[in-house]
Amino acid sequence: SGGGDEDEEKATLLRKEMPLPFLFAALSLALNSTVNDRVRVLYEAMRMSSPSSSDGEMGTADSTTADGEETTSTTVVSGEQVAAMIHHLQNTCQLVPAAQVVETNSKVPYQTFRVGTGPELTKRAREGYGGKKGNP
Repeated sequence: SGGGDEDEEKATLLRKEMPLPFLFAALSLALNSTVNDRVRVLYEAMRMSSPSSSDGEMGTADSTTADGEETTSTTVVSGEQVAAMIHHLQNTCQLVPAAQVVETNSKVPYQTFRVGTGPELTKRAREGYGGKKGNP
């Protein structure tokens, strides 16, 4: 009668709430659309899940040209939201393996590697693919 416990466990998993960005990431697998459309949907999911979006305001960043003129502001999402979305994309197998590999501190007798976390991959993307150049 171990099957009853297994059925109960499955039912509990089905009742578990999942974050909206994760559901959008999973849904994006089923979309028959361009990469640009899928990225736009994931970006909108991050905007919708932003804490500031509940009161109707979104995070914005103003740009200034070299002449000192202000350009229109653009909506931004936090680095934490990007890292979480990367994690969701990893969980739904939407990132190529090579993009997820990070070096470990173990170099003797040879360099070892592992799968990076969302925050590690976000940091590496901001610094440049090699992880040594760019803005922090």
